[in-house]
Order: sequence, then C-alpha cells, then structure tokens
Amino acid sequence: MRRFPASAWFPFLTCLVLAGVAAAAFAVLKPDGTGIDNSQLLAAMKIAGWAAGPVAGILSFILICILNLIRRIIRMRDVSWMHPVVILLGIGFWLVLSWVLLDEPRYTQFAVGIMDYVARPLLWGSLAAVFFTVILSIPLFTSSKKKK
Repeated sequence: MRRFPASAWFPFLTCLVLAGVAAAAFAVLKPDGTGIDNSQLLAAMKIAGWAAGPVAGILSFILICILNLIRRIIRMRDVSWMHPVVILLGIGFWLVLSWVLLDEPRYTQFAVGIMDYVARPLLWGSLAAVFFTVILSIPLFTSSKKKK
C-alpha cells in the first residue's frame, strides 16, 4: 500500500481544505459591501465570494492531476519529495494571486468587491492549504530507513 502523500487522497484533501476554508472565511469575515454603491455588483460579488473557494479547489485539483500525469510520463512519480512540490505548485497560484490582489489600491468599486469578497477569503483558504500540505509532508523528509 502506498503512503498517504503518494496517494491521490493527499491532493484531493488539500484542495478540499482550500475550498472549505475559503468558503468558511467568507462566511466568518462577512464583507458588508462598504464602498460599493451598485446593487448588481454587490449581488455578483456575494455570489463570487461563495464560489471562489470551491472553484479554486477544483481548478487546483485538475492542475495537480495534470502535473502528476506529466511526472508519470517522465518517470518521476517515485521521487517522494516531489509529491508536496506538485501540490504546492497547484495551490500556490491562488496564494500569490490573492496576495497580489490585496496589495492593489482600492480605486474602483469593482476593486473593493474583488478584494473584500474574493481575494481575502481565497488568501485564507490557500494559506490553510499550504500549511496543511507542509504539515502532512513532514514524514516524507524523516525516513526511518538508514542509508548505507
């Protein structure tokens, strides 16, 4: 039987953590929409806030599966330290994107909506997924086998 980091459950659970924490962060942060006067934009941002985490999780899982397929084609599937690297590449995009979006100025109502309703919960979700990946990858680097 394969170890957990080498199985398909590891990226699946990581993407589930990304999606779940992002949706939970949106629910906990409860953006109020100050700075947005357009009711249609506010309604669209509320929908986008709930959907951003699950969509990011699904897209990350697809990307991780494609990267693992490439690893299988070039015969690098047995390299154990590559399991967390592939997962971090899959979810790292959302971490960088949300970080960059939150660093932009709030000049327009659309920018305020994207920052408050999408980027901040996505940042929390991707940070939680990165920590989840790092914590569960520690056994890969502490092997019990002695090398001769």
